[in-house]
Amino acid sequence: MINENYRNSNVETQEYKEFKKAMAALNKKMTNGAKDEVAIAPLGEMDALDVETISTGSVVLDNLLGGGFPVGRVVEIFGKEASGKTSIALNAVADVQRKGGNALFIDAEQALDPSYAAVLGVDIDKLGISQIMIAEHVLYTVRNMISSGTVNLIVIDTVASMIPQAEFDAPEKQTMALLARILSKELRLIAKLANEQKCTVIFLNQIREKVGIMFGNPETTPGGNALKFYASQRLQISRAGQYKEGSIILGTEVRFRVVKNKIAPPFQSGTTILTFAKGINRPAEIIEVGSDIGALNLKGRTYSLPIENPEDFKDHVIEEDGTIKLGTSKKSAIEALEENVDLFNVAAKRVAEAMDAKRAGGIPFDPLNSEKEDQKVDVEETESDDVFSV
Repeated sequence: MINENYRNSNVETQEYKEFKKAMAALNKKMTNGAKDEVAIAPLGEMDALDVETISTGSVVLDNLLGGGFPVGRVVEIFGKEASGKTSIALNAVADVQRKGGNALFIDAEQALDPSYAAVLGVDIDKLGISQIMIAEHVLYTVRNMISSGTVNLIVIDTVASMIPQAEFDAPEKQTMALLARILSKELRLIAKLANEQKCTVIFLNQIREKVGIMFGNPETTPGGNALKFYASQRLQISRAGQYKEGSIILGTEVRFRVVKNKIAPPFQSGTTILTFAKGINRPAEIIEVGSDIGALNLKGRTYSLPIENPEDFKDHVIEEDGTIKLGTSKKSAIEALEENVDLFNVAAKRVAEAMDAKRAGGIPFDPLNSEKEDQKVDVEETESDDVFSV
């Protein structure tokens, strides 16, 4: 029969005290009495319970992933060519550098464009770079850089470009599943070290197709199955279409699909715009995500932004409820944020606060009415009013 005290987490039963005592004794034995090491302990006594995240640079993707890429974990981003894998990884690099961290980019594809990286906010002068492509050398570098404790993010671009030493020395020799075996051996060490040193490791990967598959999805990723297991997040990126202004192609629509996620609900999907030479269209994302999670008001086709001091934006129409009118369509609302940096920053901050509240299980805070219980708005979508149409 279950002890009734188990139902109250604040009560330490005799059984739990013995359980803690056993863990403490084992921990002392395993760590040789070192006070700064913990091998086994109650989760509540560990240093950190909440998983920190690194922004992907995309409001849509951050929302899908539960805040971004988790710190101290392994992440896999895979997709077809020119789908935006490297752009997302470089945005993560920029976020780490803005926070004062260090990043290493292993360019096994020999295709990194420093100018484009700088446009995305990467400090290329401080970015660590390596263009080694031998698989054993790449993973050796990753393992040792993590162990040094001096790097916060490592990006490997890509797994498919890594060549095992045996294959490099004798290209004609059969090397069945050699890369998969190398990854399986190394990832068990890298995953542990990454967690200890709070270093995120992002593996970019390509897509291949299985031969002879008549039913089901024939697509697979190089490198075997080990990466699928060790990754805390697996993100598939694909091109969904073209982003045009008239007949001029300005970028591509990119679709995200979260295949695996250990810090938030998986199997979610979303779409954003990747503009050529500029990266992610953040104003479009603010409008799309903000209206979905209640950070922005949407009545019919009119978008408005709740704000504490609407008089600061006299150039815009102020609604009766004190909100700032952004536009009567997604296109006009996006243009309003593009034209006014201060307004964009206010909207971005409000969306970020709403996303944090959503992840915490609460209701997004409304600065105009903090006692408002239900902040959901009716969303009226029309085919002609798509966020990606110009």
